[in-house]
Amino acid sequence: MKYSMKSNVLFDEKNNKIAYISSSMSYLKSKIRSADGEIISAEFRMNSSYDARDHEYVVFDRASNILAAAKPQYSDSDDPMIHGWPLNRAPLVDCLNITVNGNVFELTRIGYPKYEIKDGSGKLVLGLGYSPLMKTWSVNGTNCFSPLLICGMICFCKYLEFENEAVFL
Repeated sequence: MKYSMKSNVLFDEKNNKIAYISSSMSYLKSKIRSADGEIISAEFRMNSSYDARDHEYVVFDRASNILAAAKPQYSDSDDPMIHGWPLNRAPLVDCLNITVNGNVFELTRIGYPKYEIKDGSGKLVLGLGYSPLMKTWSVNGTNCFSPLLICGMICFCKYLEFENEAVFL
């Protein structure tokens, strides 16, 4: 299965529009719509803590049922519980533990702009790549996720990048 996304529109291999993401001005909430009118939402939920492990990313349907939930994780070499908080920057967040229908997946940032989603056994189920020059996403993998959830996973990748943005005062 191969998909591509350009201008927040997800296309299948035959270049048919199958879903699109419409973001709010806050960037932390998005509506995802399929070609047949189904709507789900993606949201970045930040608790009062600055610790990324207290944040949550969710995808839910119109009835507010959670379809996918993710918790950010620090990279092994940057975990503040092990190495302490760095003085000159925020610790790097490079992984998400995602739960979809009771199944656990791991989304890993393998270098901007590439991401991998693996199932509980470590098998690659989805590869995502972003081309900043072309402003397109490419998606390759199994049929493990619906097109709407693939859009949700792209939102999760964007939220992961948001965790790592530098803050200047």
